[in-house]
Amino acid sequence: MGFKQRENEVIEPDTDKDLVHDAWLEVMSDPEKYSDFHIQLAEDLEFKFKTGEQKTLSEKQRKQILSILGD
Repeated sequence: MGFKQRENEVIEPDTDKDLVHDAWLEVMSDPEKYSDFHIQLAEDLEFKFKTGEQKTLSEKQRKQILSILGD
């Protein structure tokens, strides 16, 4: 998206917070497409990451979030 990588610059992978936020945006943009479970999961994790209550995803949470994102 118009970003140019500088020489020797390391591009960091998405953080857990980024993944959660992307999943939250996805379920909010088309809630009819997702189960109540996935909507609640995205909302809960978005809140926990925003407030600092949670900083990393468990492996199970990561799989669930990636399933929302289709990765």
